[in-house]
Amino acid sequence: MFIDQVKNLKSDHLLYPMLVKGNPFLHLLLSSDDFGITKESQTKIGEACDMSRQEVRTYLNILKEAGVLETKKESKKINGNWVSVSLLQFSHNNDIFIDPNDAQNPTRYQKYGYPEDYQRDWEIYRGRDAQRVGNKSEAYNNWWKSVKDFGADNVTRGTRNYINDCESKDRWKKAARTFWCPETAIFMEEEYQGKTRNGQAALIDFLYSPHLKGLIEGGGRYTVEGDDYMIEALLILKGSEPSVGHILDKIKDDRFRDKFIESYDLALKKDSPRKVLYARRAPEITWVI
Repeated sequence: MFIDQVKNLKSDHLLYPMLVKGNPFLHLLLSSDDFGITKESQTKIGEACDMSRQEVRTYLNILKEAGVLETKKESKKINGNWVSVSLLQFSHNNDIFIDPNDAQNPTRYQKYGYPEDYQRDWEIYRGRDAQRVGNKSEAYNNWWKSVKDFGADNVTRGTRNYINDCESKDRWKKAARTFWCPETAIFMEEEYQGKTRNGQAALIDFLYSPHLKGLIEGGGRYTVEGDDYMIEALLILKGSEPSVGHILDKIKDDRFRDKFIESYDLALKKDSPRKVLYARRAPEITWVI
């Protein structure tokens, strides 16, 4: 949206009163934050747009009825007391805020939480040590911008390889917002965009697989694309047990992680790794890594 290019049109700009006169929609766009929320009261909107309070109220009601604007409640501490404050927020799922030609990028705003892709990348980033990775909402802004600039696959690949590197070497992680900053794009560095496979990288893929529940419980006949050794590793790990879940129940999380990495390293030595997990189950499912 070209409105994103308007960098210097603030309320004290010489042209501002003329441009927003009678146009609360434009004023709200220019005064809202990255999540589409504005703290402007109806009185302030009226002053900025040269409109009466009643005119502003009527205008805002029309925007709400059209599904463009909604009221958001927020708790705020004022003079030592918690009070409920009403804020105006653009309705993120309205068609005017969605680019139909940009299907590869996630919707920036989600009415009921973060996009699924971000939730996945955030959990990957938290990894085994979920402490001190920074503020989730601040990290989201940089993640979203980076996905727009570099593509979701590159961001996710860089994130997985970085966390794999940090955890395998017991190295301190950067704050998530720093790692996903589009200006520095650490995730695009060659060492994090490489596709070298090892047990730690495979473990991360397994733990955040969209098929994790089925892989653990034996919910289908599984094959894998993108990793020739994953199925072999899971078969080594499973051994004679009916499912991977039985091993997980026996040895619990930490030992399971170590055992998985050990199994994957053994799988890498196989000249002809097996390709099917739960061969007699149904339905047939292909997991693409």
